[in-house]
Amino acid sequence: MPFYAAVLGLGTETSPMPGVDEDYTTFTVDGRSVAGTAPPPEGLPPHWNVYLYVEDIDDAAERATVLGGSEVAPRLDIPWVGRFAFPSDPFGAAVCLMVDPPE
Repeated sequence: MPFYAAVLGLGTETSPMPGVDEDYTTFTVDGRSVAGTAPPPEGLPPHWNVYLYVEDIDDAAERATVLGGSEVAPRLDIPWVGRFAFPSDPFGAAVCLMVDPPE
């Protein structure tokens, strides 16, 4: 991750991911998280995702399906990070949705 930190002038913080050999890296600007990276799942090439915060992740994911999209992966809870959904639009373009974990 030093490449992106140097090119974009970002700070970095790392935290372990249980069951994974590599750490999760958060990129920061003035101490605020702005992006993050983790190793891709087996069989998936390295890539970047766009994450959008929503108020109700289950409602947003279900609405995407009702409007002609689909869910490309099961919803996921990471206790210290949040809840995630992975819908795509009717044309197959995917986006990642997230909410913070409950306090």
